[in-house]
Amino acid sequence: MRRLCLLFALLCAVHLTAQEPGGVTVSVSGLKVTGDLLVTLFDKPDGFPGDYKKARGSRSVKVTAATMSVAFENLPAGTYAIAVLHDENGNAVVDTGAFGIPKEGIAVSNNITKFFRAPNFDEAKFTHDGKGRTLFIKIVY
Repeated sequence: MRRLCLLFALLCAVHLTAQEPGGVTVSVSGLKVTGDLLVTLFDKPDGFPGDYKKARGSRSVKVTAATMSVAFENLPAGTYAIAVLHDENGNAVVDTGAFGIPKEGIAVSNNITKFFRAPNFDEAKFTHDGKGRTLFIKIVY
């Protein structure tokens, strides 16, 4: 019996260490039901929040509801920041008006809002422990 318990414990330990890292699901609320939702994940300050080419990954989905979710699977533990654009006209660019003020919905992780500049990586960063989690972000128009 003792050997059976030891074998079971060993198999459980191997299974737990072999698991894939958990993902991060981003739930964005307050959306207008039009256009596309672009969610970008950064793992370093370079390029945050607007240079999507320097991001670790990005997701784009058609907006079909006031709250939408996108997932970044198998994300290892680390420090990340999320940038969100509600691209209402589908041109994949933050359209701006007078003084560079965005005409479309934008948001970042930690729901940081700045009126005269874009939030920076340090303000929006969060620590992911490698387990699955959900971030709740409210879009700002």
